[in-house]
Amino acid sequence: MHIAQEVKIKGYINIVGYKVVADENVDPGRYGFRIVHDTDKAHFFCSDEQIVVRERMKATMKATIGRDYSIAQAMNPAPRPPSPSARDATQKALRRENPNQLSSRDT
Repeated sequence: MHIAQEVKIKGYINIVGYKVVADENVDPGRYGFRIVHDTDKAHFFCSDEQIVVRERMKATMKATIGRDYSIAQAMNPAPRPPSPSARDATQKALRRENPNQLSSRDT
């Protein structure tokens, strides 16, 4: 019978406002990065595996990006549906004159 070992969190870091910086000197001989803040202390992370550090850096960068969706929507508004007359014109243009005749779209 295998008993799962309980994992307890030692703490957490509120990463709001932090920037991710690659840092080869975190632990010489290992891959590493640090997160820095204008007013809070820096935190350092490292691993023997480069892929682990890269994935952790990407995840941390995604988590620290500030998002303002109102700006994104203003810059890239959702497409509007076509008007009924524009939709009818598109459908008419795509209709075949002779529906029994094959076209290049049928291949």
